Amino acid sequence: MKTIFRLSIALLLMLLPLITQAQGNNSAQGKVLTLKMPCKLLNGISEREYSIYLPGSYDTNVLHSYPVLYLMHGGGGSNTDWEKIHHISEVANRLTNSGKIQDMIIVCAEGNQQNMMYFNAEKDNNGTPDWKYEDYFFNELIPYIEKTYRVRTDKGGRAIGGFSMGGGAATVYGVHHPEYFCMVYDISGYLRRQPLSFLKNDPSASWRQQIIENNNPIVRINNGTANDVASWKKTDWKIAVGDKDFTLEANMDLMKAFREKGVPCSMYVNDGAHDAKWVNGVLEDVLKRANRNFESLWIKNGDRNIYGIISKPKQTGKKQPLVIISHGFNGSHHYGRTYFDTLNAIGYQVYAFDFPCGAVNSKSDNNTMNMSVLDEKNDLKAIISYFKQQKDVDADNIVLIGESQGGFVSVLTSAEMPNDIKATILVFPALCIPDNWNERYPKVEDIPDTTKMWNVPLGRRYFLEVRNIQIFKSIKKYKRPVLIVQGDKDPVVSMDDSRKAVKTYKDARLHIIPGAGHGFKPHEQQESLHQIKMFLEEVNKKQ
Repeated sequence: MKTIFRLSIALLLMLLPLITQAQGNNSAQGKVLTLKMPCKLLNGISEREYSIYLPGSYDTNVLHSYPVLYLMHGGGGSNTDWEKIHHISEVANRLTNSGKIQDMIIVCAEGNQQNMMYFNAEKDNNGTPDWKYEDYFFNELIPYIEKTYRVRTDKGGRAIGGFSMGGGAATVYGVHHPEYFCMVYDISGYLRRQPLSFLKNDPSASWRQQIIENNNPIVRINNGTANDVASWKKTDWKIAVGDKDFTLEANMDLMKAFREKGVPCSMYVNDGAHDAKWVNGVLEDVLKRANRNFESLWIKNGDRNIYGIISKPKQTGKKQPLVIISHGFNGSHHYGRTYFDTLNAIGYQVYAFDFPCGAVNSKSDNNTMNMSVLDEKNDLKAIISYFKQQKDVDADNIVLIGESQGGFVSVLTSAEMPNDIKATILVFPALCIPDNWNERYPKVEDIPDTTKMWNVPLGRRYFLEVRNIQIFKSIKKYKRPVLIVQGDKDPVVSMDDSRKAVKTYKDARLHIIPGAGHGFKPHEQQESLHQIKMFLEEVNKKQ
């Protein structure tokens, strides 16, 4: 009997992985649909085909807005190529099921029917038709997708890629409209006019080659302005081309143009030709790279574009609380990553961002001469307003975490939005900013046009604004729970200010980390995270 029992247990252990795999395969899988949409901008066409991959969770996760990857097929191809030839649903399902990418929507545009051209063209006597495909893509296709499906509508939620003619289109679209895409992936892109033998007998080759040359992205990049370059730097660029591909030289020139302008771009060259085998070999990387970029979330505040990254816990089908993390002076969103795992584990979405003009390496805007704590306050208010409109966010459970100057800004913001912020957490908050600078510049006329603080140039406006801010009056206006975490060896901000803040707030506590300075060592950070976790759990129990 014991032998039989041991054999049964052994057999069960052997079969367990197969049972688990079978159960995983029974979960809903993503699928590709080929559909039609209304069309007015393409001459003579009232409906246009497109294919769309919807992930397996789409029908059930109704609160979630999905990032979207647009894929452009090659010349002579079709929107259906991505499924029939490249098996996009199989690739996406495999990567999703293995946890290598998040669920995303993939839209495959149709660019071959009628005129086989992804760009705008004006009718002339040389056979060029009246064709407004780029207008169609941006003014009809994208708006239709964003109205019809639950997709993200921010730059960080859109990526584009394509093969051959489609790779050229993806590149040109990214160069023309960098505000639309977080990533552009060029697979063997056909970028400029080339004397190819297989085009000799094509009666439409002449006008199509001319339109392609008119949109040559290499020329456009070489002639780019400083503002163009600043915009292109906010998009992730990747080129993948085979060493036997007839587009290799053009793509190398594209890489050279980006490098000469100082725009980061990655290039992958390996043994390969201009064919489906090459596409299939890099398609997994297209999805993985898009996935990495989809953690970014751009939020607008008027003409200011705020770059950030969003980290979400596993979707529960319910609205989730949110923490917004504001970095300190000359900091960045990277500091927010420290909080992601701890806060995700207790059910919080977390957004960390770069204040525009808040740092020399800010992805939002690195002109620190325009740094302003009042602008930062208004940016934070815009971020809060954005998330209050998101379907998967619990608008009644938004928490602010601010480090150093970000803590100062969080105090100002929570005072002006006391009913919108459930709790505030201040980590070594720089409540001393007005006093410090008023001591350095006692009179307005003492303030120079430029001041360097830790080698960061600041304009006169920064000091004019902070000199009249009475931070403890703002503190009195906020009545909800507050946690302050600070080290007792902080050489930058005063412990006295934090103690005074605890007494001034209606409901506040101070946790002191022995030996910690302005910025925590790993074990000190863990202590801080533990205190934040306990604080939030207690706040949620009171509701």
